[in-house]
Amino acid sequence: MKRIFFTAIFIAAALVAFAQLEQPKPKPAQPKPAQPSTEKPMQSTQKSQKQIQCEQRWKDGKEAYDNGDYSTALFFFNKAVDDGCDNMPYSDYIEMCNIKMSATPKGVTQQTSTPQSSSQQSSIQQFFPIYGVTLGQTTTNDAKQMGYKVEKGSSGTSNVSRIETIYFWDHNNDNVYEQIYMTCYDKMPQEWINKFGFNVDLSYSEWLDLFKKMGFTVEIKTTPQTTK
Repeated sequence: MKRIFFTAIFIAAALVAFAQLEQPKPKPAQPKPAQPSTEKPMQSTQKSQKQIQCEQRWKDGKEAYDNGDYSTALFFFNKAVDDGCDNMPYSDYIEMCNIKMSATPKGVTQQTSTPQSSSQQSSIQQFFPIYGVTLGQTTTNDAKQMGYKVEKGSSGTSNVSRIETIYFWDHNNDNVYEQIYMTCYDKMPQEWINKFGFNVDLSYSEWLDLFKKMGFTVEIKTTPQTTK
């Protein structure tokens, strides 16, 4: 009897063990796929050098336009177009400047908000001719005869020639240069360095003092700003 009892217990234990072996093992938990981040990357609010330059072109041009100095306004608007600025309606203002300038009667000189005295005008002439060019006198044909190219500005309404280190502009398309353009990155004419002490390394205050000593009246229309 005891042998039968122990045999039954042994068989029951074997069945339990077998049943445990047959049970499927639980699968390991799978890691959840990472959810894409909903946070937006921070956008830089710092303006590029081109944005700063375009904003300054618009500010200078619009100020000149509002003061009735359409030639100067046209210069800044044309430069903005040449630089690829598209933050303001430059082309519209270029057209309006040309209309305003063409409406000026022949023989009448446009006056800015601060007309130059005869002494100032004669003082300006001391800087010319430079590289054979005198503002208000030298024509685009003269430049061609000297071997320089005459090109159209990107607006198509002005002529420009790079003569040595200076850009000479004819904004009203009358084939007479009336404005120059150069920056601190351009080479200063040696004649101006020797005769007047001009130097691109002069500070803003030093330039003011230099022109005042030469007898010029300086009117600050736009306060300069230092940008990084």
